[in-house]
Amino acid sequence: MKTLEVMSYRQNYSMEPYYDTGRAVMPKAQTVTTYSRNNYTKRTLEVTNITYARDGDVYYNQSYAEAYSSPGRCYCGNRSSRR
Repeated sequence: MKTLEVMSYRQNYSMEPYYDTGRAVMPKAQTVTTYSRNNYTKRTLEVTNITYARDGDVYYNQSYAEAYSSPGRCYCGNRSSRR
């Protein structure tokens, strides 16, 4: 799973509520800085908490450790993780 692919899954820069399985969800903006594994290019962008449906169930506020897992470095807020 690539980081940027997951980030582009549900981005909402306008901060307007979107609808998922009939329920209104107000996204919460968070800043995530990622470093590319190849050239270590620093990218800073605002993303929202991921809300998605799978097998009829709705998952709210997926943890960044799971949602933004990357084979390189991923800095989410003040927490960092290497994978």
